[in-house]
Amino acid sequence: MDHLTNALVELDAANGSDAVLASARVIACARRLCNKRLREGEFTYTTSTLLGINIVTKRPFTFDGIRYITVQNAFQAQKAPSSQRINYSSCDPFDAVTMGRLCSIDVAKWDYGRRELMKSILMAQVKENPDMKRIVIDNVSNDIQEVMLMEPFWVREMPKIWKEIVVEIAAEIAAEEERSDDTEDDEEASQTKALSTGAAQFDDF
Repeated sequence: MDHLTNALVELDAANGSDAVLASARVIACARRLCNKRLREGEFTYTTSTLLGINIVTKRPFTFDGIRYITVQNAFQAQKAPSSQRINYSSCDPFDAVTMGRLCSIDVAKWDYGRRELMKSILMAQVKENPDMKRIVIDNVSNDIQEVMLMEPFWVREMPKIWKEIVVEIAAEIAAEEERSDDTEDDEEASQTKALSTGAAQFDDF
């Protein structure tokens, strides 16, 4: 972990071409760390692309009242004024990135909230797409890396975000199953009561 930490520190202090080299070192260190942990059995490692759930995979969903075709579309749209976000809804996700980069934003404010924004958008997509929800749950033991986002921040944070989503989705499924079991128990109790009442009436007859 020390090599990755040192690389991240270097990246924070780097500028220009040095930042490009520092970013490459961070990515290389992150990959070596993942491979090391994989070999040692600490976790299994996969990518969102292999699973078919990366941020440019087309699985339409609604976020903040607008229907988007991918997570990238929805994420980049949040850089634009609310009246213009509909323009991001169905364009090519890479065009959405270009449009987003042209927006005037408060960078510090954006960076502060981007993690929770990404999580909220991913969660919205997962909840509206049952097949995606099943993929996420089936990979509960995996660390999922988003290969479409190789910025060091996302290399570090996306596996954590996916873990948080898995935990929340699993909790929701468990709660749904518990409610279903309670409903079945209530129906069974009602049927038993009805049978008992009928038997008592028959005895009286």
